Amino acid sequence: MKFNPIVISDAAAVAYEPNKPLVIEDVKVAPPQTGEVRVQILFTALRLKVHVDRTAAAIVKEKRVFVGG
Repeated sequence: MKFNPIVISDAAAVAYEPNKPLVIEDVKVAPPQTGEVRVQILFTALRLKVHVDRTAAAIVKEKRVFVGG
């Protein structure tokens, strides 16, 4: 893959606060700086089961995890 020094734009689900709905926004991503890389994700998969939802809910309830803007 060739180096692409341009700013890219894409839609992202952004979390501003725990326990609030995600907000879909357009985000701009600057080119990678020294020591950084840009990764292209080609495939993803999501497999949901009830126990996964319960585990995720328990983690959020305990406030162990929060990823957001």
